[in-house]
Amino acid sequence: MNNKKLIENSQMLHMEAKTFMEKGMIGNDLQTIREFLLKWNKGPIFNDFRLKTLVLMDGTGSMTQLLEKCKSAVFSIFERTSILLEEHFIDPSCIYLQFAVYRNYNTTDEQFILENSNFENNSFNLLSFLSQLKAKDGLGFVPETKAIEIGLWHANRVGVSQVILIGDAPPNSKDKIDSLRANYYGENYWGETIFAEKTYYKKELEKLKKNNIKVHGFYVHEDAKKNFMKIANYTGGDSDFLDVNGTDGETLLTNFITLKILKIVEEQKGLEANLLLDSYKKKYCLNKSKDCFNLKTESMEI
Repeated sequence: MNNKKLIENSQMLHMEAKTFMEKGMIGNDLQTIREFLLKWNKGPIFNDFRLKTLVLMDGTGSMTQLLEKCKSAVFSIFERTSILLEEHFIDPSCIYLQFAVYRNYNTTDEQFILENSNFENNSFNLLSFLSQLKAKDGLGFVPETKAIEIGLWHANRVGVSQVILIGDAPPNSKDKIDSLRANYYGENYWGETIFAEKTYYKKELEKLKKNNIKVHGFYVHEDAKKNFMKIANYTGGDSDFLDVNGTDGETLLTNFITLKILKIVEEQKGLEANLLLDSYKKKYCLNKSKDCFNLKTESMEI
């Protein structure tokens, strides 16, 4: 199903490029040229309204399906967001998206413990990044933990408007971090990397909360449920189960990310509550009970 969607997206891009060349460049249709260039050559906007969403994902071997479905979903996320914002007279170029994956300290090289794209407002650039990503490593222990602290550290480092956390395992404990760093390469090695200073997920969450940055925790396995709901609740974010491995995984992934982008636009623009969300649901969520979930949090301390 994912490969079919990727092929369909590639065919769409091919037809757009063909139309641009034949009708625009050869036929000298200025409107076609203008629309094509504006769509695929967006640059940064020079005002204060820039919303940066970080999609922070587990990139270990168990997340193969998640990464594959992201490749198919990224076009729909940008397309749907742009359509909804334009319908409400909001410039879609204010939306920036970054994908990043975290793994753990046993990776074969420090660069693989965290891999990230640039912040983009162009789906093509993000697809280029996602296409070279591979699900790899992971400790294989049961229950397993992952270096979510590194992903949250990255969020604080680059500056974001919100974080969408997707994974199947809770973060490392302080003792686990010490043990993993000691057993995999040692502190002399880590001391020469950008991860020289140890951090912990609660420490990074404190910084995000202080800056009013919400972390939305979407767990794809029950092992991560309790912790992801705590993380979301602590920062004022939402949490829910993301059945990314199910038959509707790509649809759910698209909806989860797009709805959170539209929600933050509502909040930052001071729009009527659920204005964009309701418009999205009417347009894209045919099966209300399945596609348009009710995000929830539980009252928990981290």
